[in-house]
Amino acid sequence: MNSSRIREWLEIAGLMGVVASLVFVGLEVRQSRQIAYMDQLAVARQLVGDYRQKLIENSDLWYRGCSGEELSDSERFVFGQLALELRDTVVTLYGRGNIGIYGSSSRWIDNLAANLHRYPAVRDATIAADEASFVSAESANFSEFAGGALVGLSEAISQTVAELQKLEPDASAPANFCGNR
Repeated sequence: MNSSRIREWLEIAGLMGVVASLVFVGLEVRQSRQIAYMDQLAVARQLVGDYRQKLIENSDLWYRGCSGEELSDSERFVFGQLALELRDTVVTLYGRGNIGIYGSSSRWIDNLAANLHRYPAVRDATIAADEASFVSAESANFSEFAGGALVGLSEAISQTVAELQKLEPDASAPANFCGNR
């Protein structure tokens, strides 16, 4: 074998090495993406689990608030915080879906819209607690970060509430469904 032949074989071997390394990098990126997705899924499940736990711990208060019963000032505060937690859980999951971290689901939009439609106390508590906190500023920053996710969420919720109003002119529903759909 002459030197030009050896050089050709070395170039082919080098090219195959570059191709193999690119395939390896591609597989690593794919695996990293799958791991990140599963981590975000675990975070989302934890977020939902935490929300459910808060409802369980305050189930009597939540039930009475959803039923429209009179609440003391401190109970109204806790009820408002629980209503905000429902909204914030939806906002977080929706925002993650819009920036591609976590799959977006209309189920969360439907859940929040149904609660705002069927339980005026949840709607009123969310609005009152939102106005009394700095959540609006945080939401604006999150919305900018999430590519306007909150604007899309607000529109989707408003549209779903409008559809529910057509389907359910009498929005009353048993309070044991409050916080769920």
